[in-house]
Amino acid sequence: MAEQKENNPSFRVIYYAFTGRAEPLRLAAALGGIAFEDEYISQAQQGKDKAEGKRRWSGPPELVVYDKDGKVLTNIAQSNTCLRYVGKLAGVYPENPVQRALADEIVDSVEDLFGAALPSFFRAKDEEDKKTKCAEVCKEGGILRYWLDKFLLRIQENEKRGNKNGLF
Repeated sequence: MAEQKENNPSFRVIYYAFTGRAEPLRLAAALGGIAFEDEYISQAQQGKDKAEGKRRWSGPPELVVYDKDGKVLTNIAQSNTCLRYVGKLAGVYPENPVQRALADEIVDSVEDLFGAALPSFFRAKDEEDKKTKCAEVCKEGGILRYWLDKFLLRIQENEKRGNKNGLF
């Protein structure tokens, strides 16, 4: 983790009080020593804010971006857009277009994995259905294994390019 560059927060993360889609934002900021704030919201607050048109798109995470004097510049939404923004601030999002595309490829593949696997966990009829669906997703040859094997191949390719620290 990098030493914190400034004491004043660069942005505020609006999200629920758990890791989820906001955790990559927090980790990227921590890696780059970027100060930020967390604003935790409840599901009820999210529903109210969305109904009142207070969400930039559909829901969190959202970033409230501050200028150097601590004044709000804008809000940014959509988790991967937020991640690229924070990654750029933190110096962990590549400048090289090929390296940047390889990083984006991983982020986009995580979205594919979520889209394929998460419905099994959240759209089950009951606990028995959930158990059956989860076993199917997690088994050898299942969708989770497929994606994890692909991620392992990307890590191995990265190592062959001489990168042993996880960065592209």
